[in-house]
Amino acid sequence: MQQDSAAIALRVAEIQQTAGALKVKFSRGDAGAGATLQKLDGELVDLGHRRDGLRLSLESLEQKMAPLHRTHRELAEAADQERQNREVQALSRDAERLANEIIEHWRKGCGAGYALTQLVTEATARNLDELHRSQVLGACSKAGEMILKASADVVNEHWMVAPYSGFRPLQIVAADPAGRRRVG
Repeated sequence: MQQDSAAIALRVAEIQQTAGALKVKFSRGDAGAGATLQKLDGELVDLGHRRDGLRLSLESLEQKMAPLHRTHRELAEAADQERQNREVQALSRDAERLANEIIEHWRKGCGAGYALTQLVTEATARNLDELHRSQVLGACSKAGEMILKASADVVNEHWMVAPYSGFRPLQIVAADPAGRRRVG
């Protein structure tokens, strides 16, 4: 259609140029120029009808294409929504898995901390002389220093610049793992 439209436009331009020269001849009395002008006028009318037909065909195609474009846009939006849903699901799974790992290690750490406090309590309750009691407390103090040092270590360099707002505060509850509770 585009080539047809371009060919029509080119032919109209040629006819108009030729018609201009023929009008000059016709004005000087050339009767043959008048007959040629009538033929060219007829051809111009035909070309105008063809151009109008092409325009109407294009308008008809555009009307038929509008629902297709709308459907295409809706399908693209639906596909994008599905992609985003998949990404959210994957990120949610990873976040839950990592949170479960943190909770598992947190509980193990709390259990070990409880066991350490029990050890200190039991060690100070034993019948030890001052020297040995001091050595037990020194060993427990050394364990406390190790924990303090480890808590100050930068485990992940990205955390040094991570905004705090990205983390929800965890509620800290004293651990009392099963089997370690003393009754009485």
